[in-house]
Amino acid sequence: MPPETQKPKETAAAANVKSRPKDLRSYGTKINDYSEYVEVIVGTDDLLKRLIVHKQLLIDRSLYFKKALSGAWVEAQEQKVRLPEDDPATFQVYVNLLYTDQISLSPVDSSKDANLAAQEEFEDLIDLYVLAEKLQDVNTKNKAIAALLGSTFEVRSDGLEYLPGIDAIERAYKNTTSESLLRKLIVDLWTEFGASGGVVRDEEYPSEFLHDMVIGLLEKRDRNDDVIDGRDEKVISRDDASPYLEAGDA
Repeated sequence: MPPETQKPKETAAAANVKSRPKDLRSYGTKINDYSEYVEVIVGTDDLLKRLIVHKQLLIDRSLYFKKALSGAWVEAQEQKVRLPEDDPATFQVYVNLLYTDQISLSPVDSSKDANLAAQEEFEDLIDLYVLAEKLQDVNTKNKAIAALLGSTFEVRSDGLEYLPGIDAIERAYKNTTSESLLRKLIVDLWTEFGASGGVVRDEEYPSEFLHDMVIGLLEKRDRNDDVIDGRDEKVISRDDASPYLEAGDA
C-alpha cells in the first residue's frame, strides 16, 4: 500500500481570506508595563461595583487617572480610585473599550420598538462620552462621537433611521458645556435631517438646544443662499466624523 501523502496546507490566497494578518513588527516601541493594577470603585450602595484594571491602560488614556495615581494623592498611595457619582455599567463599557477597542452595547432585540432601541443606544453612547470627558480621555470621546454618528445612520428593524430624541439631548446638554462637539453633532444632525413631525410639542427640549437649533437653521439658510451647483458643502457623512472630533486624540 503506498504511503499516505500529506495534503499541502491551504494558503490564505487560495482560501480567499478577506482579512489577512499584518506585519506587526515595531522597532524601538515602548513596551507597556502591565504588572500594576488599580482598584476602581464605581457607584454607591447597591449599585457599587469594584473593578481591577491595569494601571498602565488607565494612565495612558486618561489624564484624570494619570493625575490621581501619581504624586502624594491618597489614590496614588492606595492605588485605589473612587467614582461614587458615576454609573458602573457605563464604566464597564469604558474599561472594555480600553482592553478591546470595542464599544460594547446591548444586543439588538428585534422585538423591541425600533425607535426605543435607537434611543437607548444614543443614551448609552452619550453616557460614555460624558464619562470620558470627566476622565479627560480624548480618544474615547472621539470614539463615542464616531459611534453616535454611525448609530444615527443605522437602518433599524423597521427600515428607518432615527435622530437622538429628547432624553438623549437632555443628557448631552446637562453634562456638557456650550463649546461641546457632542452638542454640535446633535444640532447639526437635527438641522440637516430633523423634521417638524419628529418634535413632540408637549415635551420641553433644553432651551440651549433650541437656541442652537435656531442658529444652525439660520446658518443653513445662509449656506443655501450661497450654494454652488445646488450642493450644500456641509452635508453630514456617516464616514466622516472629523468635524466633531477633538484634537489631541492619542
